[in-house]
Amino acid sequence: MNKHVLITGGTTSVGRALVRQIWRKFPDAEVTLLAWSEEKAVYDTLRTELESEFSLWDGQLTLHSGDIGDSVLGLKETLYEELRQSVTHVVHLAEASRQCMDKERLVQTNVIGSENVVYFASRAERLQLLLHFSDAGVAGIAASAFAETEFEHERDFRNLYERSQYEAEESVRSLLAKTPICILRVGHILDPWRLERWLNEARWAAKLPGRPALGDETPFHIVDPLHVADTSVQLLAADSAAGKTYHLVNQNPMSGQRLFAELMQASSGKSPGATWNLGKWNIVAALPVIGGPSSLNASERSAFYQGASVMPASAEVWPARTAETTELLRHAMGDGDVRPS
Repeated sequence: MNKHVLITGGTTSVGRALVRQIWRKFPDAEVTLLAWSEEKAVYDTLRTELESEFSLWDGQLTLHSGDIGDSVLGLKETLYEELRQSVTHVVHLAEASRQCMDKERLVQTNVIGSENVVYFASRAERLQLLLHFSDAGVAGIAASAFAETEFEHERDFRNLYERSQYEAEESVRSLLAKTPICILRVGHILDPWRLERWLNEARWAAKLPGRPALGDETPFHIVDPLHVADTSVQLLAADSAAGKTYHLVNQNPMSGQRLFAELMQASSGKSPGATWNLGKWNIVAALPVIGGPSSLNASERSAFYQGASVMPASAEVWPARTAETTELLRHAMGDGDVRPS
């Protein structure tokens, strides 16, 4: 049976990489992307790139403008029904990002949006798996490890985004017994846009009096979007992924404070001084001049990724279970097999 994969947030950095990985693993798969209407230009560029890389048959890749906050995902009801009858796999990537401070939007997109997507998946007639993207921050502030028995907890969160992802995951879990769902909790996905934004903030910090530092000693998990896409395809191909939760994090993370120091060193050649609290820094970072573009050349980017210990090709994806678990999903770049340890 040919696969038909629906990807919400399909024009994101992970979504674009995921389409490529899907076709490398499943050349005949049909892929449908659901994205905001303003992402049409991104899709057109992606399609041109993909047509030069793959031999696509007519209709193998489609884009539909939609809104997961709507009960029918912002689609016409006839199209919603067509997808419900044909989709075999759903990858739920769409979200209001960590930078969003609008509580209403976070709830509408991350919580209600996830409820709408999982409801669609629960009614999809051919569904084999819903891969729901969550965030490692749902563990809460005080958690050094997140055991399978601790999905419900009373810990606080660093921000509204992490709380919204926790509440979204609670809704998804309510259908675990009835729907084949795999939850993937991911650290900070360090795509080029986010890296350049952080670099620019670090570069400007180096120009301020005292060269203020940012962050604390809390582990800061960052992962490569290509690795996230490759791991996602492994889970889509696995017969045993349904009903499980995985963490895709850096096994040897640096602290947020050290990460900011690495960024400042990479962008300006300087080291930070006294640490500022996040509230004070957000006031400065909101200035228009701070928001300008910044980038590294290829060698600088490579050096930073290595220094920041971004997930290497030999990294491991650990199920979110107790320390006694014997199951382990090993990831080897280019190897699509999911195998026990």
